[in-house]
Amino acid sequence: MFRNYLKIAFRNLLKNPVFSFINVAGLSLGIAVFVFILEYIGYEKSVNSFHQNLPVLYRTLYESKQGEVYDY
Repeated sequence: MFRNYLKIAFRNLLKNPVFSFINVAGLSLGIAVFVFILEYIGYEKSVNSFHQNLPVLYRTLYESKQGEVYDY
């Protein structure tokens, strides 16, 4: 059964090369973006995880009238 599906998929790849390229490129791009977002979320969750009271910590930003931004 699986062998039959592979035959049909291969025939469709040869029959419609442009459409197949667009599909494969879109799938590759989607998987790459998913992995990138997954890595970014993992990095963001790992920062400052050594603090004991992490759930109650906050970051304060102050912007002065001159446009300078202070981070506390």
